[in-house]
Amino acid sequence: MAVYFKMPRRRIKSKTSIRIPLIWIILLACIVVSVFLVIQWKSFFASHSMLVPGEGGVFTESIIGEIENLNPLASEISSFDQDLHELLFSGLLRYNPVTAKIEDSLAEFRIDEDGDVYELILKESAKFSDGRKVVMDDILFTFEEVIQNPHFSNNVLGKAFEYVTIEVVDERTVRFVLPEENVFFLSLLTTPILPKDYFRDALLDEVTDSGHPYNRKPIGTGPYRINNIVAGGEGKYRIFLERNPYFHGERPLIPELVFYLYPSLDALKAEPKENTILSKIPENHKQEILDVLDTTYKRKLYLLPRYIGLFFNLDRPYTKYPSMRKALS
Repeated sequence: MAVYFKMPRRRIKSKTSIRIPLIWIILLACIVVSVFLVIQWKSFFASHSMLVPGEGGVFTESIIGEIENLNPLASEISSFDQDLHELLFSGLLRYNPVTAKIEDSLAEFRIDEDGDVYELILKESAKFSDGRKVVMDDILFTFEEVIQNPHFSNNVLGKAFEYVTIEVVDERTVRFVLPEENVFFLSLLTTPILPKDYFRDALLDEVTDSGHPYNRKPIGTGPYRINNIVAGGEGKYRIFLERNPYFHGERPLIPELVFYLYPSLDALKAEPKENTILSKIPENHKQEILDVLDTTYKRKLYLLPRYIGLFFNLDRPYTKYPSMRKALS
């Protein structure tokens, strides 16, 4: 006898295919390629470009200090005076902080093989901030009539040029002859140049007197010139600088500088300024100012590069021995 089982029938589902329109495939491919190109372009741009500062704006800075003397050759000057001198004046040569070398400024220079004769040729572009050309009379006035005068009050600068002979080669060339080689003499030629015309018939003491009309609003050859100095009373000042249109070097990117000068911390706290840098913190007021910074200013650490050098006179007899040199090193 045969037994039959009835097997249930299975329904076989038919396979369905999803069709993507060609336009979407092309669009997706374009997006992928675009993203890839953007990433590659950013990578290329980052490795083949650099950020550079833009031109414009006004720089403002609040400072605790005082104006002592705006003549750069004066013996008694404040730290603020010194900073202002760097902006208003320049010398025959200049120090380049990027290359750490002395370079041309108002003049080109040559040094002879023995290292004791320095010849400088004034550039045609050398002008004061009022448009007057820097001439040989200004060079001789600065170095011969003022610095080499035995009664010059700045003893440090006077002694540096005491035995230097100054020779005029022609109307644009001057020669400094040293009694012996001095590798530091190039740095002395960064001394600011004064315009002789503003000191006609002035005595030596008057040249560096802070009350002399020139020293209240000096004319220099630096990247900036004084637009105005406004006294606010009780030792407070506002100093406005503008770009020097006759500057011989690279044009500064910031057209205007404004300094708010205060005689004390209390004077500064009484007139807080927005969007202003506060610098040159006196050590005796450091903690007080830091408290003010916490509430009024955004604190940023700014480190100035400096180095301390120790030099040995290797011409001395005992330094000729290798053992001594090793000990010194």
